[in-house]
Amino acid sequence: MKTSNIALIVSLQQDPPVLIDTLTSDVEINFLEASLQKGEPDPLAEIYRYRSHVEKQESEFGDYVEELLSKPFLEVLMQRQAVQWLRSKIKMEQFQKQEQFAAKLISDYAYKLFTTEPARNDFFIESTHFRVRVRIFTLPKVRAA
Repeated sequence: MKTSNIALIVSLQQDPPVLIDTLTSDVEINFLEASLQKGEPDPLAEIYRYRSHVEKQESEFGDYVEELLSKPFLEVLMQRQAVQWLRSKIKMEQFQKQEQFAAKLISDYAYKLFTTEPARNDFFIESTHFRVRVRIFTLPKVRAA
């Protein structure tokens, strides 16, 4: 059984703690861990920059494919590949929506477990079909100057 990872970022600024974001990408979780280890004041900034960069790249490539398809004398092979890419992109977007829905359900459940047991910050949620490692990262309270 494959184990997936999910990370919840929780702010301790308020009581009860507030869920800020949920990470499902191992790359993003690694970025967060590195930022926290470095003691960066805004550990989510690198993740949001990364997301923005990936979104920009995907958008630019999508624009390129659209431009290719709009050319009247495009080679048949290139046209087929461009259409295949568009189909794949649609399937990927559908999969990502399903993944986001599942991540939200798991995140909500894990957050409820965390609020009832704040010491619980690294645990597994398992069923017969899946296993998810849940890690809770807390952003500390900011002290008044």
